[in-house]
Amino acid sequence: MKKTLLTTLLFFAVVSISMAQTWKKFNYQGVARNAMGEVLDNQAIGVRIKVHSGTAAGATVYQETHAVTTNDFGLFDLVLGGGTVVSGTFGSIAWGGNDFFVQVEMDPAGGTAYVDMGTSQLLAVPYALYAETAGSSGPAGPVGPAGPAGPAGAVGPVGAAGPAGATGPLVPGTSGQTLRHDGTGWVANSFLYNNGLRIGVGTAAPTRIMQLAGSTATATYLQIGNTTTGITGTDGVSLGVENSGGAHVWQWEANHLKFGTSNTEAMRIDADGLIGVGTPTPVRNLHVVQDQFTGTVFAGGLELEQSFNNDRWTLYVSQTSSNLKLYFNDTDRGGFDDVTGNYSSVSDKRLKKNIESLDGMLDKIMLLNPTKYNFKTQADDEAKSYGLIAQELEEVFPEVVTINGDDTNGNGISDLRMVSYTELVPVLIKGMQEQQEMIKELRAEVELLKRK
Repeated sequence: MKKTLLTTLLFFAVVSISMAQTWKKFNYQGVARNAMGEVLDNQAIGVRIKVHSGTAAGATVYQETHAVTTNDFGLFDLVLGGGTVVSGTFGSIAWGGNDFFVQVEMDPAGGTAYVDMGTSQLLAVPYALYAETAGSSGPAGPVGPAGPAGPAGAVGPVGAAGPAGATGPLVPGTSGQTLRHDGTGWVANSFLYNNGLRIGVGTAAPTRIMQLAGSTATATYLQIGNTTTGITGTDGVSLGVENSGGAHVWQWEANHLKFGTSNTEAMRIDADGLIGVGTPTPVRNLHVVQDQFTGTVFAGGLELEQSFNNDRWTLYVSQTSSNLKLYFNDTDRGGFDDVTGNYSSVSDKRLKKNIESLDGMLDKIMLLNPTKYNFKTQADDEAKSYGLIAQELEEVFPEVVTINGDDTNGNGISDLRMVSYTELVPVLIKGMQEQQEMIKELRAEVELLKRK
């Protein structure tokens, strides 16, 4: 690459100097030449200016870049302090506190591949040196001596006492009472109390910042309304305690009731009484729009948790397949297909151990007693159900019978039996296979007898 020369013509004109001696800008003019000394005329070049403090290689206190174009004679002009700032603040340079040097770099191709063109000390011109002290104030003169104190004036006569003022409106009261006007004068029997820290309505001893208290025979409500809803006792929203002691949150208008956290709506009851969680437009008595989640971090869905052992069942709509999923303690247990509604339980081999084949199932199946029946809660003429008697099944396949010991169905039975019919499917399949083997053997015997 050819080395490019830069001939400096002018670097001394001060454009603006403030009264505080802050140099604002400098004019800079130069001629760009190539290594042969030929002028680079009408050419876009890039120039970078650096200001060093103390010495030519001192710290860079300011640098900027310029994109300029030379004229027919290779001449270009720029203003130091008016380019694109790279670092530092030109107006904050303390010019009077040190020597300063200006380094010029140039890229003849107009880019940012700058080549060092040299460094020169920045020298003030005479009128700039004069401006360093011109117009400044001289030193303050010495303080003159204090004058003598004047004589004290005579004390004037005491004026006559003025007439007594009218009696103020305040009346005697007790601590915390708030005065009210009864239309004639001020009285101290207000229902409102203020002890300086808490406000009580109906109580002289509030225990909260604001506390409302009514009699045991009267419901106590805080009514909230505006010009849209109206401000009567059956307008807006009321909060309070009913006569029975129950809590009261009441929307008097044919409109929704919203609940939220973090400035975001979390739940609402619409004008028809439909409850929406995560949705402002519920379409069912309870309409839940679950949050999305990944892995085992469950942020949405419905969850039931047992209080004494914290076991949990989670029900949610899969975000990948739209199936209705069931989880127990954050572990997949199965789900309902979104198209057919069929239930699929978890049966992955990687989750199983102690795997054993079923044998002799046909003989056990023959011991079962399929029946049809009515439950005692049904009328005699209702359609009967098909199934097995749990106690009979328990004698043959105890693994598929579960004993519920907490009587959650209300039948008064402490050891209620329940049957897992889906677990009988493998038993029936194995029984069919065993039966098929017997059929094959019988066929073979028949064929053998036919040949004799």
